[in-house]
Amino acid sequence: MVLPTLKLLEPRLRPGAVIVADNIVSSKEGYGDFLAHIHRADSPYTTVTLPYPGGLSLSTFSPTIVPEDLNRQPSSLELFSPPEKTGRFPGPKDHIRIARPTRNIGQAQRFYTDGLGMEELYRVTPEDAAHEGTEHVDDLVMLGWPNASWHLELVLDHTEDAANVCLPQPTVEDLLVVYVNGPIDRNAVKKLVAAGGKEVRPKNPYWEEWGVTVEDPDGYRIVLSQRQWSNEEVRARWVMSKW
Repeated sequence: MVLPTLKLLEPRLRPGAVIVADNIVSSKEGYGDFLAHIHRADSPYTTVTLPYPGGLSLSTFSPTIVPEDLNRQPSSLELFSPPEKTGRFPGPKDHIRIARPTRNIGQAQRFYTDGLGMEELYRVTPEDAAHEGTEHVDDLVMLGWPNASWHLELVLDHTEDAANVCLPQPTVEDLLVVYVNGPIDRNAVKKLVAAGGKEVRPKNPYWEEWGVTVEDPDGYRIVLSQRQWSNEEVRARWVMSKW
């Protein structure tokens, strides 16, 4: 009855809803169709099993497509029908780009490639755009690790009107945190400094206790944290703390 009940509820679930299943390990044979449903390749659920007696499963609903209006009361017929689709919705499998302005694209790129080990993924200059016959006034480069689910874009604004040029305006809380899950190799810090960075003391003592903070040439800060991070585990612990 677990899966049929879930399917009745799914058309009205909001993004972020949590499905809790108890005794998911000790009674696994009774959850077969449910487990296949939440773990299928295109599943809208992100699931973690907590080490409680019998096993406790927490599944977060993160659909890529959502109903048109979640506030409208459904008819009895709609409760047993698939929700209307309106297109893509942001989800956990979507790629993320972090874009930042820079004063010197060469210096900034050197920091992240030579210092952090990222690779140049894409590069375009105003000259490239002019050659291709398109309008483009910025110099930009995409940096990242080839198999990562995110990348960094650095943009040098070539706007002629100085009053409208976009320049870096970092604060001490503009942090790019990399969780390395272990002690920080001082050679990694030395590489960042040699590539134009500056080791600084963080504003938040938490980062001083658990990592090393380095400013890039534009003043944006990167933290190498010795801790680890898992969205599933952190959310699960937080949900359990509310019970």
